[in-house]
Amino acid sequence: YRSYKAYRQLRASGNYSEVMLETYEEVKKIIDVGDNENANKESRENNAKHALIGEAIEKKINKTFEMDPKWIKAHDEGYIHIHDLSSRLLPQQNCTVADVGNILRGGFTHAGVRYSEPGGVQKAMDIAGDIVLSMSSDQYGGFSFPDVDKEFAYYAEKTYRKALEYFLENIGEEIEDFDPILAMNTANKLAKKQTIREIEQGWQSFETKLNTISNALGQIPFVTVSFGLDTTYWGREITKAALNFRLKGLGENHVTAIFPKTIFLHRAEVNGNINSPNYNLKELAIEYSTKK
Repeated sequence: YRSYKAYRQLRASGNYSEVMLETYEEVKKIIDVGDNENANKESRENNAKHALIGEAIEKKINKTFEMDPKWIKAHDEGYIHIHDLSSRLLPQQNCTVADVGNILRGGFTHAGVRYSEPGGVQKAMDIAGDIVLSMSSDQYGGFSFPDVDKEFAYYAEKTYRKALEYFLENIGEEIEDFDPILAMNTANKLAKKQTIREIEQGWQSFETKLNTISNALGQIPFVTVSFGLDTTYWGREITKAALNFRLKGLGENHVTAIFPKTIFLHRAEVNGNINSPNYNLKELAIEYSTKK
């Protein structure tokens, strides 16, 4: 029945050659001029052109074969707008809220390759960027990675414990009159410093990747992250690093990053009251919001 309906709509819309010619003209325009419908797609680049040509063909198939002609007429005449018209041919989801943390825990398999769980926070942030690029290629619209402070805090603790163990094993060589308490304090200070540095470097890599690498759809993934509710030491440091990096900006010109979009989650008992544990992070978030 569906095939017959599509055939009937094509016959009603005109002849085959006319439909093909219209599609060809749209494709030629993309090749020669580009396309400005989606600001996330740099249509001067070949990978984006490939995606846009595919979308133009999918859009034509949807308009000619799949959708009710009266809705297409209303769309073409501007009475309505069918959003993401080119993405409705394939059975795919839209606006995913992904459990990236669950994918990282225990490792995962992708494209037949088994990936082990990251051993530290910098590696976790790097792999999370790859996961976002891959998963956003299989859907259209926005892609959300919630509670990044909580998810990455687990790996920051792994980094800290490894660093602490290393410094405790080697600190004695640096102290002439070895004192266990002094050694522990020194090792703890050095391990925290190294972990914070890895958090900052990991977040910089995460953001840079999401602003410079296109996914399989030929676009920068439309990513949103949220943070602000984790009150653990490392959760707070991750939120702080994310906000400070945003305040600094990308590159030599300190450009405000387009992605990820950021949501600072507000709870009165966590960061809303002056005596709440994350109140200082809320103040930093307000500074970031007002300046950027």
